[in-house]
Amino acid sequence: MRWSGSGTVQTLPNGLRVVCQTRFELKHFYDDIFEKQVYVQNGITLADGACVLDVGANIGLFAIFVQEKWPDSFVYAFEPAPPLFELLQKNVARYGSNVRCFNCGLSHRSGKISFTFYPNSSGMSSFYADREEEKEVLMAVLENEAQKGSPEVEDLMPHLDEYLAMRLETETFECHLATLSGVIREHGIEQIDLIKIDAQKSEWDILQGLEDGDWRKVRQFVLEVHDFEGRLARISELLKARGYDVSTQQDELYQGSKMHNLYALRPDRG
Repeated sequence: MRWSGSGTVQTLPNGLRVVCQTRFELKHFYDDIFEKQVYVQNGITLADGACVLDVGANIGLFAIFVQEKWPDSFVYAFEPAPPLFELLQKNVARYGSNVRCFNCGLSHRSGKISFTFYPNSSGMSSFYADREEEKEVLMAVLENEAQKGSPEVEDLMPHLDEYLAMRLETETFECHLATLSGVIREHGIEQIDLIKIDAQKSEWDILQGLEDGDWRKVRQFVLEVHDFEGRLARISELLKARGYDVSTQQDELYQGSKMHNLYALRPDRG
């Protein structure tokens, strides 16, 4: 896999040129979305004409993946962090003709709330920021990379404290919130083929924003779940009670951390 480019403009191995927050994060996003295709595993399927909600869109790689693979699909992309939203808009302007972008987060209520942005770890930015929790995840990733013999990890270990401090530098923004059902009503959405949620500890809040009458409209979910205080089991039971078949897995990169992927499919979705 070859990478080219410099600064915040990068050429991906598949030839797409995108703007990004950091190069090392972009490689991780690309591997997950285009190589491993983590959001279309365990029975998750899409087809042309699909309606997808991308909650926690970051710079838009998943939205672009959906548009590249299913050109007639339509994606609603939600990203609360203003710096990432700017990059999201630039990327989908080039590759996402059927992507509509929203500079807000989703939750159980609408309003405004403080958002912690990590410029050097943008994927960990959160309405529920906790430096110690984020540090645990980064340490788990580094340990797993070290076990695979990564020379980059070996080189940075003598500078670990400085590295973690750099990765967890913060900025704060006041960001808007909406609810899933509010979005469904506002845009007259009758069917959602997939809701992808990667929202850094807001996944439970987001599901609480889906009202009883709207659950039947959603065929499939993929969520990144942070398993604090039994959250993985709680979300699994909620989705099973709503009629979904549920499975979970943990990426090898996150072994030893609390981060899991959850897949939920309606048996009658076809």
